[in-house]
Amino acid sequence: MKLKKTLGVVIAACLLTNAVNLSVVTPSKELVSRAKIVDDTITAPPTTTATTPEPATTATTTEPATTATAIEPTTTTTEPSDDATNGHIIIVKSSSIVNEPSSTVDNGNGNIVKTISSSVEPLTTTLAPNDTPPTTRNSPSQGEIKRAWHNSGVDQSGKVIYDAEPNGKTLPLVAGKVSQASLDNGLSYLNFVRYISDLNPITFSDEYNDLTQHGAVLLEYLGELNHTPAQPTGVDKAFYDKAYSGLSQSNIAWGGNNLSSTVNMFMDDSNSGNISSVGHRRWILNPFMQQTGFGSSGEFSVMYSFDGSKQLWNSSNLRTFDYIPWPPANMPYELYQGEAFSISLSNNYAITGDVSVTLSSKLRGETYTLDKNDTSTAYGDEYFTVNKEGYGVTPCIIFRPSDSNFALGDTVTVTVNGLDKPLSYTVNFFSVAEIKGDVNTDDIVNIADVTELQRYLLGNVNEIDNLNSDIDGAKGISAADLVYLKRALAGWEQYTDNVDTAATHATIPTKSTETIEPTK
Repeated sequence: MKLKKTLGVVIAACLLTNAVNLSVVTPSKELVSRAKIVDDTITAPPTTTATTPEPATTATTTEPATTATAIEPTTTTTEPSDDATNGHIIIVKSSSIVNEPSSTVDNGNGNIVKTISSSVEPLTTTLAPNDTPPTTRNSPSQGEIKRAWHNSGVDQSGKVIYDAEPNGKTLPLVAGKVSQASLDNGLSYLNFVRYISDLNPITFSDEYNDLTQHGAVLLEYLGELNHTPAQPTGVDKAFYDKAYSGLSQSNIAWGGNNLSSTVNMFMDDSNSGNISSVGHRRWILNPFMQQTGFGSSGEFSVMYSFDGSKQLWNSSNLRTFDYIPWPPANMPYELYQGEAFSISLSNNYAITGDVSVTLSSKLRGETYTLDKNDTSTAYGDEYFTVNKEGYGVTPCIIFRPSDSNFALGDTVTVTVNGLDKPLSYTVNFFSVAEIKGDVNTDDIVNIADVTELQRYLLGNVNEIDNLNSDIDGAKGISAADLVYLKRALAGWEQYTDNVDTAATHATIPTKSTETIEPTK
């Protein structure tokens, strides 16, 4: 199982309900390195870009001088720009217009994407009388997450395979069909992200797969990202209708190796054009999401977001979960991209004053305080906002310290102020790499692991990491594993390439340090 670095920009699609305090829609590494986004001028079309539909109720934030600020909701309809120089367009799935900032994604080619938006009538529905929102469960342990990851089979290095090749280059357009293996690869990654976030797994809808596949082919034909494209001359009306339906209700992306790497792009959402809402991420972490669909053609990918299989609920229904944080309590370091933190709140919390957040890093021994005065979206600057737009679950507290690349093994404590009740949690950055002998999962193989394994064998410990503790590969934990571990630590036996017997230190994959500094 391999993960590959992904560079990209993301933009998000949104759907607004009539809720007062919240808008919920059921739409829905090798190591991964987050792209650095700067405000600059275009020099080439983007290689890795993504967008999703957006909400109506917007929060105005202070943008860099070269970008447009959000404007108040209006019922005026603005047609999508056809300025191909600016790469793509964000379309608002609501009865409002939101001008997104222009942004540059520097992926080594100096690429830029300008984002604007247009209005689309919102979908509204209500919860069935006896229906209730899903509840979150207890956060999975690091051992459970490791097992889930190794069982997921996710591979971000491979390309999308087709059972029937699509044609988005010439007329007539042909939808084609993505192979089930490629579809499953994307869904497995999406469900793993939801699993570590305490959310239910989702399934495919054949209808959504069909709509998004038509949408991806149309995007390839257009050569740009567009949620609500006009029907091109010569494109069959039935084909266009399906494509339009898919694109106007989905996250869409330009670039990435395959569908799992596309999901990874959506989860980052921290470039200067998306950090104020992290809308893609919030759609993926929508607890009401039950089904999705994926489409792919050329360099374009589409993920269905506005799932209607679980009816929406209105503002009179209280959520039965507290909050949805990202990164979650136990964060696999292989998935971590130095992205902004976000916390989507339920109605169990009320904002009673000026919200602020403190982050305390155990390894750094430093504390960061972020509040409404931290408005710069440039990477390397402190950022904070409370976004009340209707992306998935709202409101959402979004924040990023000046150095958000916390180290492997760090524990970061997050405390939110300005709410009617305390909210504090910790994020543990750990590796999902299989490290034989690292019984206590602290990424170091030493005498402490011998002690932990002995305690387990004596019945004094009820749970242990099976992957790391099954040293002899017998698919069970026994005294033989204890013998192997002691011999390895004594330097008598090298049972795995993951252990340096001289230093008794596990070999952890080095996190990519490749960065592109923002232009000042």
